Amino acid sequence: MDQKTIDNHKFHGIFTALLTPMHENGDIDFESLERLVEHQIGQGIHGFYVGGSTGEGFILTSEERERALETVVRAAAGRVTIIAHVGCISTRESIRLAKHAELQGVDAVSAVVPFYYKVTTKEIREHYEAIMAAVQSPMLVYHFPGATGVSLSMDFYEEMSRHPQCIGVKFTSLNLFEMQQIRARCGRDFLIFNGHDEVYTGGAYAGADGAIGSDV
Repeated sequence: MDQKTIDNHKFHGIFTALLTPMHENGDIDFESLERLVEHQIGQGIHGFYVGGSTGEGFILTSEERERALETVVRAAAGRVTIIAHVGCISTRESIRLAKHAELQGVDAVSAVVPFYYKVTTKEIREHYEAIMAAVQSPMLVYHFPGATGVSLSMDFYEEMSRHPQCIGVKFTSLNLFEMQQIRARCGRDFLIFNGHDEVYTGGAYAGADGAIGSDV
C-alpha cells in the first residue's frame, strides 16, 4: 500500500471512542449499541474508534469484539469513518482481529503496544509489522503509556512513519511536548489523534489532526 493513495482527510475531525453497552449479566447489549451509533452520528461526529479502552475491549472475548464491530459497521452504514482497535498482548490474536476488521470494510485498524510482558522496542516494531503484513488496512499506533507502562522513542515513531501502511498514532498522553516532537519528526502526513479530552485544545495547538474521545 502506498501511503500517498490513502485519503487522510477522512481521518480528520472528532471521533468517538465508543462505549460497549452491556446487560446486567455482562452480555453485550447490541440494540443499545446500535442506538448509540445512530445517536452519535446524529450529533455530527466524524467517525468511531471501536473496541478500545473506553469500549472495554480487553475484558471482552475476541468473539465479542468481532460481534461488536460488526454491529457498529452495520449501524453506521458507511456514513462515517471507522477505526477498529485490534490490539492484544498476543500478536496472533491481534492479526486475527485485524483480518476480521478488514473483512468488515473498516477504514483503518489500530493496536495498542504489547503490554504486561517486558518487550523490546524491536519486538514492538515487529508486532506492528506482523499485523500490517497480514492485512492491507492502514494502521494507527495506539500510544497509551498510562495504561500500558510503555513509552516509545522518537526514533520509533519516525521509523514507523516511513512504513507505507502506518498512517499515524492515537496519542493518549498528557505530554503534549512529546506530541509536538512526533509532529516535527514525522511530518504533516503522519496523523496524530489527541486521546485525552481534557487537553484537546492544547493538542490541537501541538499539531493534532483530530481527537478520539469518550462519548459520555
